[in-house]
Amino acid sequence: MSDRIQGLEQTLLMLGQKELKLERQLQLLKERTRSAVDFGDLKTADANWELYEEARKELASVQLEIGDVESILYRLRRRR
Repeated sequence: MSDRIQGLEQTLLMLGQKELKLERQLQLLKERTRSAVDFGDLKTADANWELYEEARKELASVQLEIGDVESILYRLRRRR
């Protein structure tokens, strides 16, 4: 069981890193979208916003997966 817990902890670490990367990407895309709007480049703003929406959906998926892994880890640790 300890190997399983270690594997889940590694998965959780990897997912946390992915979550952080996506959060940074979202911030950058939001800033780029605002900048494009300020310069009147609506085509670029729309393209950036589409990328933002895709990243936001991916982040939501990663966060759900994090919750699932955390739940499994909690149950496994309680059994010990």
